[in-house]
Amino acid sequence: MVSATFTRFNSLSTDAQTSLDSCLAHDPLERPSASALLRKSCFSDKGAEAFQLLSNDRADMTSSFADGKKCKRSGQFKEAIKNYENCLEILKETVQTNDENRRFVAKVLKEIASCYWSLRKYPKALRFNMECLDEQKIIFGTEANNEMATTMNDLAFCFQNMEKYDKALEYHHKTLDMDRKLLGEDVIHMNLVKSLKNIGACHDRLGYYYEAVGYYDQSLKMQKALLKEGESPDLEIASTLRNKATCHFHLKDYDMAFESYKQELRIQRTAHNRDNHVDIVFVLHKVGHCLRSLEKYQEAIEYYDESVRRNRHLGHRGDRGLLAVTLNDLSICFQCTGQLKKALSCQKENLKIQQELYGEDGRSRTLAKAHSNVAWCLKHLGQHGKALPHYRKAQGILQALYGSQDRTLLRVQGHIKACHNALKKFTNVLFSASKR
Repeated sequence: MVSATFTRFNSLSTDAQTSLDSCLAHDPLERPSASALLRKSCFSDKGAEAFQLLSNDRADMTSSFADGKKCKRSGQFKEAIKNYENCLEILKETVQTNDENRRFVAKVLKEIASCYWSLRKYPKALRFNMECLDEQKIIFGTEANNEMATTMNDLAFCFQNMEKYDKALEYHHKTLDMDRKLLGEDVIHMNLVKSLKNIGACHDRLGYYYEAVGYYDQSLKMQKALLKEGESPDLEIASTLRNKATCHFHLKDYDMAFESYKQELRIQRTAHNRDNHVDIVFVLHKVGHCLRSLEKYQEAIEYYDESVRRNRHLGHRGDRGLLAVTLNDLSICFQCTGQLKKALSCQKENLKIQQELYGEDGRSRTLAKAHSNVAWCLKHLGQHGKALPHYRKAQGILQALYGSQDRTLLRVQGHIKACHNALKKFTNVLFSASKR
């Protein structure tokens, strides 16, 4: 832990030190007036010389902090870190320990953590946030404080991005508890909304879907209570509804997932004035997915179809990967309703997108699956000769990726054999007919 301790200038007289501390305590960044303090009779000659050195260090510290802020604003995070660390070194050597100065130390540590966060170096961001929290604990003790709550929230997100969800959960709970102490048990506040949502997200990541739904519900209840009279639900509520719907889907509670996604869809349509937007495209796909899981294929087709049309219309602003997935799901619904030609059309477009993403000769399981799906449709339409090249393409990709014992590869080889047998049978029938 970084501790700010006065180590260099013990030669200041007691009264002079008291005057200097008074200035530093007022604002750690405010440089004391050397001339004003030197006019005080409490300075000895030796003390005046020491103070001049201290003033120079204070100027360097102020300059380093300002340069750090400037670099951070311009996105030069590594340079900002160097400046902040230089500021810390000066602080450790020149500033006497007190609560106000510790708060400035904590502030510099927080800035360094923020830079490492922006660089996605989460372990280092975690380390400096921990040091910041240690300083704050010395200042505030067990007293609830907004600065500590913010630092604990930052720590939780560091753990989250390091996929240490148990530790993230611990610090999100600490943040929530401290915010409740600060705000009061019965108060509704956006900080509480976010903490509840974050706790739900960690439970979600850990696979504790029932618990996650409970926290998402608490967050939603507060979010709706915070809406002004006549105000429409916002995208923050839409985000929570989506998270909740995902948990219901994992729990195979498709009706509840459907309801949450439908609510989100209404919000997204209102928020974007019914214009095309990738979020609307996504939610339409998810609503269709719930209906397909409920075996309501015809209803699912309607939502999938709208998602596909909107995604195509977005062009380069759309999501090609999502379009491919939606086309595949739409094809499955067409297959289940006996519309094989429409299913084939979807799979052909899906294959085209996969070839754009991975290359025509790319080695991807997704590409192999797209070839296999096209072949399946052709096979069930009785076009075994056209199905074979696609099955062989899938076979080649899977064999290159996984070797000869892959289960999917073995299934594809079974389909190839079936196509050969069907073609052989058809040839025999033709041959018999010609002999007659």
